[in-house]
Amino acid sequence: MYRLSDLMKMFNLPERTIRRHLSEGLLKGNKVGGTWRFDDFDIKNYLDNPRIRVSSEKNNLKEVMDYVNGLSRHTNRNMILINRTNHKKNLIEKVTNYVNNIKTPFYLNVNAKGKNRIITFIGEDEHIINILKLTRDENEKNI
Repeated sequence: MYRLSDLMKMFNLPERTIRRHLSEGLLKGNKVGGTWRFDDFDIKNYLDNPRIRVSSEKNNLKEVMDYVNGLSRHTNRNMILINRTNHKKNLIEKVTNYVNNIKTPFYLNVNAKGKNRIITFIGEDEHIINILKLTRDENEKNI
């Protein structure tokens, strides 16, 4: 289960936007003890919504292009793009749990394309290495 703060980091969106998407019905979730909670199904449906997908893709493309062109606010950081087939049910949860403990500035975006999950991360080298370890396929473990 994910919290509102997890979604804010995962999609690089302010709380206000996520709450607006909840009120507009673009995002579904459950309130548990007054706190919003979201499961993988809620997130998949949210990412599959055409309105959200276009907006997310535009924002992610802008962030990537700003980085490539030296305009990113994330100076002295490195970037990785990871494309994984969604064979790991908890892939997004693993990455989200990891980045929730990062204290230095970073950028994270997760997009769904069919069965694939595309993760864009800009941050310090140690975090890139750890995210790569979290997301690598089983057949890559011995490489």
